[in-house]
Amino acid sequence: MKKTSNILLFLIFIYFVAFSFEPLQVVSVSPLPESEYVNVNSNIEVVFNREMFPDDISKFTFTLNDGYTNVEGTVEYYRLLKKAVFIPKEKLTMGRNYKASIWAGIRGLDGTRLPASVHWIFSTGKAVDRTRPFLAASNPADMERNVPLDQELRLTFSERILPKSYDEIRIFTEDGTEISRDIYEDENYNVVRVKLNSRLLPEKWYTIKIGKKLTDLAGNISNFEYQIKFFSADVDKPEILRSDPEADSRDHNIASSIKVYMNDDINPETVSRETVKLLLDGEQQVIVPRYVADEKMIEIIPDKYIQDSTYYEVKLIEGLIDKGGNSIDTVSFDFRTQDLTKPSLVEVSPTDGAENVKGIILTDGDKLIPCEVNINEYGVNVELIPEKPLTKRTKYRVAASPIVKDASGNPLDKTYAYGFMTILYDTQEIMAQLDNYSEFDEKQALSKIQDMIGGDFYENYLTQEQVAEKKVVDKIPPRIIDNFPESGMEELPLNTHITLVFSEDIDKSTLEDGIILTDNDIDITCDIKYDEKFKKAEIIPYNKLEPGKTYRIIANDTIKDLSGNNLLARDFRFKTTFDSDKILIESKLPAPAPKIDPELLVEDVVEMKDDTLEEFREDEPEEEDLSVKREKWAFDTVLELRKKFAQRYAIVTSNPKVKPTRYELALIVRSIINKVNENKLKKLFRSAHGIKDLIQLFQAAVEFESELTLLGVNFNKFEEKLKNNKIPTKNIRDDLNKGIIREVTG
Repeated sequence: MKKTSNILLFLIFIYFVAFSFEPLQVVSVSPLPESEYVNVNSNIEVVFNREMFPDDISKFTFTLNDGYTNVEGTVEYYRLLKKAVFIPKEKLTMGRNYKASIWAGIRGLDGTRLPASVHWIFSTGKAVDRTRPFLAASNPADMERNVPLDQELRLTFSERILPKSYDEIRIFTEDGTEISRDIYEDENYNVVRVKLNSRLLPEKWYTIKIGKKLTDLAGNISNFEYQIKFFSADVDKPEILRSDPEADSRDHNIASSIKVYMNDDINPETVSRETVKLLLDGEQQVIVPRYVADEKMIEIIPDKYIQDSTYYEVKLIEGLIDKGGNSIDTVSFDFRTQDLTKPSLVEVSPTDGAENVKGIILTDGDKLIPCEVNINEYGVNVELIPEKPLTKRTKYRVAASPIVKDASGNPLDKTYAYGFMTILYDTQEIMAQLDNYSEFDEKQALSKIQDMIGGDFYENYLTQEQVAEKKVVDKIPPRIIDNFPESGMEELPLNTHITLVFSEDIDKSTLEDGIILTDNDIDITCDIKYDEKFKKAEIIPYNKLEPGKTYRIIANDTIKDLSGNNLLARDFRFKTTFDSDKILIESKLPAPAPKIDPELLVEDVVEMKDDTLEEFREDEPEEEDLSVKREKWAFDTVLELRKKFAQRYAIVTSNPKVKPTRYELALIVRSIINKVNENKLKKLFRSAHGIKDLIQLFQAAVEFESELTLLGVNFNKFEEKLKNNKIPTKNIRDDLNKGIIREVTG
């Protein structure tokens, strides 16, 4: 028995000795390495081959990483099971790779330490990442020139890079010398920032080399070498090469933008109203500056017409920087706009209706009188001297027509005609009877026609009737008199119709290059249709606009009218709705009757009376469809409301087009309802005609309720206000739902 006991003790001793010499190690993990579609509610477990020192098992030695950052959680240790459990604070993310780690150095109860860290990867969705990382982009790009001397280099990879492999990124000069650098991980984890410890030398080639051992967080090696070459910028400051208009020029078209051509590539981000200025008498004008990279050109687009016959100053301010980081020295130049002021007749001698004086004439009513034309040294006084003496006691007329032009080519503003009668006696006879003959001049100016600068009076000295038959050359630039959307409008549907209405007929061939729709990053491809009857251009994007985005439409000075005059460049901004389901509801209104003059519908041109509008409308057929009648009623009602609220309550709403859509009509109703909701029209509720206007407004609101809801109108608030003032909204709504449209009476 004693012998048996000794043998048992010996075996136990041998077991513990052998166990103590076995190294500390992990014997199992959960989830298993490279397992897929792991439950997002899972805990991470590790089992050791011996009991562990509890204080060494913590969230610092047992970690879980999602590829971007360590996952928050708690760690528990179960001594009897020799198991450590990581419990995530929140459930895991579906479809993501995770990396669990037990870090080397933790101790067992016998004092032994874990000799090496243990890492394994699992996925809550797709397979574990085995894709090699690759370089997706770089700044500077390969073979890029004019790289600023102090630029930070940025490398964008397909996935996050293991920081330990940053040593694979190296920078060399043209002669092979390596440049010292520091490397950081950007806030965007796929981007690596390389900051050089010394400034680049100007106009030198450099090379970024990326080695094969670049590794992602999953341990995948790139196994591909990259080389990016770039050329550093010069240290010369940017300068103006030329400009249009040229410095000190005197004939710049007021409808044209100002273009400044530079000798170097400019950083577009520095082209702003702070660095590019247009000044009038030292006062800054509102402009839209933009940079055209292909031409190295800064274009200055005035926000409105610049004045004619006026000196302007263009100033480029220090802070305008080229691609190499060099700032321009403040520089400026002056120019003068073209003279578009039509000359007018200021004074004439003899005066209209004068008698008993010798005069210079163009006609005696039967024939033209040949004259000699003299222009004084100042160019504004013209003497017309008849070749033969005038007939005594005869009526004559002198006329000046728009055929007369000033030095800039501007015609006289209108035809001037004056009449007078000659004396009973010859001029020489009168002078012979005067004592102080020396005070008379035989060629005394008998007519002073001011502002006829630049050429002889028309060779035949036309009569007034003949002048009327002559055509004056059109030199008036076209302009935009209406546009939709209006600048600054928001919450527009994604299929909004964009229209521009011009003051005169436009050359259709100039519209395609002259109209630009952009989101400030890229130009939007559009189809442009032109309606000659209404002088209206419709811009139709090929693709639906993006939600919640600001767009800008530019009409530049390459657009011309039929006489070749350039349009004044204009731009308008609008913002689309975030609601991608919100669309423009097309108008079902019938086309306007042929008798309607489209100019009558342009805002602020003609105040059309109600009865005038009626006589332009076609007679309704006896059995017209009710829906068409309803649409006509809605059209008439909204236009009437727009007129009433402008005249009585000073509410100016958007201008309806010749063929307004339901959406455009709803915009007018929305503007009025919003004023009512804002308590800015309290006087409406205090008079009989105010109540009548409110009832008519509510009828229109019910008709356009679906559109107003899309436009964000608080319809319930509006209806509640009417109810509180004893307006029978329910009865009105019921009538309209039944197709009954009651005329609103006092």
